[in-house]
Amino acid sequence: MKLFLNRQRQRNVFGLNNPADVTLSEIKRGDNAPFDCVVCDDFGDAVELDATLVLSDFRITAKVPEALGVETFIIGTTTYVKTGTGSATVYTLTPSTNTTALNDLFPIGGTQATPADATARLALTGLLVNAVVRQVDTGDYYMLTNAAAPSSSASWTLNEAREDYVDLAAEVEYVLDGKQTSYPTFTLRIWDDVSKGNEGTVSDGLPAYPSQGMTLTAFISSLF
Repeated sequence: MKLFLNRQRQRNVFGLNNPADVTLSEIKRGDNAPFDCVVCDDFGDAVELDATLVLSDFRITAKVPEALGVETFIIGTTTYVKTGTGSATVYTLTPSTNTTALNDLFPIGGTQATPADATARLALTGLLVNAVVRQVDTGDYYMLTNAAAPSSSASWTLNEAREDYVDLAAEVEYVLDGKQTSYPTFTLRIWDDVSKGNEGTVSDGLPAYPSQGMTLTAFISSLF
């Protein structure tokens, strides 16, 4: 996946010659998804950050949106690989999407979220979870009561119809000559992996479809 970072406007954009803002990127869980970061200017040209300056850090990190104020990353990496020079420069970040924290965000063993799933999700915020109550009349609304501050509460919605993905708040940043530059937070949608390697084999249904070239009479006879 390519991420285009407009250095002058400090925006995530669609391409070198497309300055529209990017607010959503999608990857798949279980794969190490490389982010090829291309830094560009307003003229549509890619630039090499560290041609004459010192690039001491280049990273991507992502948290659950409810937990932006705490130090709990779901995925992230501070390791980058630089390829090319000048207008061909690419900075590649490869965070693992097979992390314990990310796995905890997907409900396990069912198609519907439960209060237990919600508790596990909120535990990632670093808050001391006292109780998570599901409001039945809406079906997708939860309330958190914080045991550390009983008078405070927080609520969020969980999209039960689409639990095959989770949305994280992600950010790309780097440090150039001691100056930190952060790009706008965007939604990183991580889709659950379809093939996990333990599904076994697919069984043929009955009755079997007729094979190619089989006559109608022969097919009917095969059913009895």
